[in-house]
Parts: sequence; C-alpha cells; structure tokens
Amino acid sequence: MSSTSAPAAPGHRSILTAPPRLRAGAAVLLALSLALGCSGAGEDVRVTLCKDIVAVQTSAAPAFEAPEIRTRGYQGAEVRLAYRVGDRPGRATCFYAHDAVEDTADQLANPLNA
Repeated sequence: MSSTSAPAAPGHRSILTAPPRLRAGAAVLLALSLALGCSGAGEDVRVTLCKDIVAVQTSAAPAFEAPEIRTRGYQGAEVRLAYRVGDRPGRATCFYAHDAVEDTADQLANPLNA
C-alpha cells in the first residue's frame, strides 16, 4: 500500500495543489458559511415556540409585535405576543414552568438564558 494519494481526476485539481489565494478564499468562504449557519444569540427559544404555536393555530403567517417576557423567579416565565393576521389583531400568552435543575448564578440573574 503506497503512502501517496490518488491523482485528481482529469480536469480537476486538488485543493492542496490550488494556489494559496484560492485556498485562502475557500477557507474564508467556509468560515463565513459556518458563522452564518450557527444560531448564536438570537431570539429566545420560548418566544420562537410561542410564535410557532400562534402560526399553527391561526393557519397563517402573523405579523408579530415585540414580545413581552416576564420572569417570576421560580414560578417560571410568561411570553406575551401581540400579532395581526390581515386586519384582525390578536394576543397570545405562553407559560413556561421553572426548570427544576440546579441553578447557576447566571441562570438566577437571567432565567431566560437558562
């Protein structure tokens, strides 16, 4: 068994034999696509879930206003949404129970990040 890799198919070049500028461009493109693909710090998942429930219940794509999020310590969280489907306004409230796992200082300070 030889330690060399098979040559590239005719008309195709290996990335290892590509010019450094092309390799750098490919690396930047890969990093950019990975960064855009990661969710990162976006909308809280409970807000997203509440919006999804409203969309299913209304069988439409509602236009949402900014959510109102209330945390009540160990009593859980409450997400209130105001939305509009066509010319009809609507309101929805979703309740989330407190998670009974051991709390960290960050979770106590900001329960929605838990």
